[in-house]
Amino acid sequence: MSYNTAKNNLLEGYFIEQTAKKMKQGFAKELLAHKIGITVDQWIILDTLAIEDNISQLHLAEKTSKDSPTVTRILDLLEKKKLIQRNADLTDRRRFKISLSNKGNRLIKKVTPLGIAYRASCYKGISSTELTSLKKTLNTISKNLQNK
Repeated sequence: MSYNTAKNNLLEGYFIEQTAKKMKQGFAKELLAHKIGITVDQWIILDTLAIEDNISQLHLAEKTSKDSPTVTRILDLLEKKKLIQRNADLTDRRRFKISLSNKGNRLIKKVTPLGIAYRASCYKGISSTELTSLKKTLNTISKNLQNK
């Protein structure tokens, strides 16, 4: 592989990272503009719980690709805001199952349309075929990284 090819491959990685950061920053602005009172990282946890509720903290960390100490801090904040509940795991008292509270479910219903609209604005001008191809490509990269 030539130096220029290797350099271009490296720059493509930076471009993916830069795009992801811009999307996260943009959604953070949306949350702030609508006075939602949570961060994007908190939203990621809540949204994950909306999809799969009553899961362990470890499973939540795996699903969100966040380390355990980060998830613990986020859960502490969400619990203070009364958006989640920690319930003792009946099979192992040392562990907790995390679930959305009623207030958390109401927030999900409020923020989900904002997230959908924000993503639609990000994907403006991209066909559904292109989005499908992008998702497939990013999924392949993600699978390749699981082996690293």
